[in-house]
Amino acid sequence: MKVAIDCRRIIPEMTGLGTYTRELIRALIPLASTRGIELMLFTLPESAAALAAEAGGTDVRIVRHPVEDHLAGDWWKHFSLPKILDSESVDLFHDPAYQVPLRRSRARYITTVHDLSPFRFPESNTWKYNAYWTWMTRQAVRRSVRIITVSESVREELESMFPDCRGRVDVVYEAASPDFKPGIVGPDLFQRLRLKSPYFLTMAKYEPRKNLARCLAAFRMFKQRVSTDAMMVVAGAMGYKTGRIVRTVEDLTESGAVCFTGYLEQPELVDLIRGARAVLVPSLYEGFGLPVLEAMACGTPVACSDRGALVEIGGDAPLYFDPLDCTSMAAVMERFAVDSGLTERMRSRGLDRARSFSWERTALETLAAYQRARDSLP
Repeated sequence: MKVAIDCRRIIPEMTGLGTYTRELIRALIPLASTRGIELMLFTLPESAAALAAEAGGTDVRIVRHPVEDHLAGDWWKHFSLPKILDSESVDLFHDPAYQVPLRRSRARYITTVHDLSPFRFPESNTWKYNAYWTWMTRQAVRRSVRIITVSESVREELESMFPDCRGRVDVVYEAASPDFKPGIVGPDLFQRLRLKSPYFLTMAKYEPRKNLARCLAAFRMFKQRVSTDAMMVVAGAMGYKTGRIVRTVEDLTESGAVCFTGYLEQPELVDLIRGARAVLVPSLYEGFGLPVLEAMACGTPVACSDRGALVEIGGDAPLYFDPLDCTSMAAVMERFAVDSGLTERMRSRGLDRARSFSWERTALETLAAYQRARDSLP
């Protein structure tokens, strides 16, 4: 079976969708050939050399049109790509992030749906973005012979919203990259960012559903209730509607209590997680919640929202709070400040939970979904 995958989200400063694609490909490559699967990977020029080096003899094709170029990129995806799939006798095309070509081909389509945030939280992005993504998601669900969701939570939402997809959905969990593991924290990053311990860490692209404004308000409340030098570190790129976040923390930033790092490369992020008192995930909605697993895999305690898929993924390892209640969040921070044994107890539970997820398992279950898609061919 010949399987083509769109890898154009593997780029510098990539978000969770790019991370999912990269880690899935890394795990698929050594398994595919042993199961009679020939991979064809479409990637951008800036990622082609690295991907080809990891892929060995895998067929890597360069595409010069990024995903975010909604003229040339979409034209290639929806009209040029199906012709390539036909000419190369591809059996199955997998898009790791919501989209499949609008033009049909002899190849069957499979897509990964990570969450339904454009439907659930349209205020998190522009109306143009939401109109585009809701329409594309509807098309992908209708045109795909199999659909992968990254949690049971998303599967239930998807089947409720699109009843016709029942029987075509496979739940395949993600995992933390092997780079996320316990280790010694190097001093360079801390000196550059002027960090001091202890600190809480939250990491996300800044947009309304990530709930950073409430998290920072809760941190201010915590600082008023507990005499501490603790800092809040916020790691991630700027997204949409960030004005409220900036207004919320201007005074905290000036006092040195909050540090915005901007986007960090993975080795720096790993160091930042290892050094944190706890990682906070205050999101109002997540389809999976990779930061939860990444922190637990590093041996760092996690406190997170009790919404979306976060409880499903975290299990009994994190502390949970109501993301709409700043007092609830502040109380969790206070527990870390006053309970000296809490960190070690949570470290053990988190490491055990993180070990139950792996990218090899993700790849094996994805290959099983490919086979089910193949078996659906006439």
